[in-house]
Amino acid sequence: MQRHGLSRPLKMIFAGSFARINTEQFSKSVSSDRSLQMNRLSILSILLSGCALLNSFLYADDLQSRLKLNIETHRVFGSEHPGLYKHPASITELSNGDLYIAYYGGSGEYSTDTAVYGSRRKSGETNWSPPAVIADTPFHGDGNPVVWQAPDGLVWLFYVNLYGDTWSDARVKAKISTDGAQTWSDSFMLSEEPGSMVRGKPIVLMDGDYLLPMYHETGDNQEILAPDTSSYFLRFHPPTKKWTATNRIHSKQGNLQP
Repeated sequence: MQRHGLSRPLKMIFAGSFARINTEQFSKSVSSDRSLQMNRLSILSILLSGCALLNSFLYADDLQSRLKLNIETHRVFGSEHPGLYKHPASITELSNGDLYIAYYGGSGEYSTDTAVYGSRRKSGETNWSPPAVIADTPFHGDGNPVVWQAPDGLVWLFYVNLYGDTWSDARVKAKISTDGAQTWSDSFMLSEEPGSMVRGKPIVLMDGDYLLPMYHETGDNQEILAPDTSSYFLRFHPPTKKWTATNRIHSKQGNLQP
């Protein structure tokens, strides 16, 4: 049975997101009928759109299933370890395959008894070592540790040192380790500007320099961000061992933790 001048019905072939229509040659009596040509284009467009939509659904389902399989949550530390307050943790994989965590803890966010703790999970093992203090400034709080191993093997520890009642009174200090975070150097001041803060790991640029995300927090409120809070980077040049600051990034409501 012929429909619309076609010698046989349309054949539709689907392969993933690919679609094609195979038809017999139109009869000469309708070859000049532009409406039929438009119908062919419309059908092809609908099929392609449908295949693309179907493919996106299949991809989303596959991604969701893979995420369920690959994301696991593990409890590492709790109230059994020092400090009721435990805040932002940083984790890095060392060159030997060990995982190393740094976090800060104490009796409260702005307390002077806060210190930076470190813990290691050796490659191939499942247990973490008991947290040990790796940075503690007498009479001042410490926080926001960032632990990271550079391409040359040095392990860096960046952290905030509090000199007042809010983070607008903070400074940024650092330590390095030459033995895979087994021991640490004395601390040194990375930024003495009041309000200096750190939270994210450095980025290695194509030329070998490092970009350390930084932000400058202002205001006297412990809960509300001041609108002139800004973000920037400290750039480290390995040959000279010098850090230089970039320009500031501003937004209407304040910009922090880049």
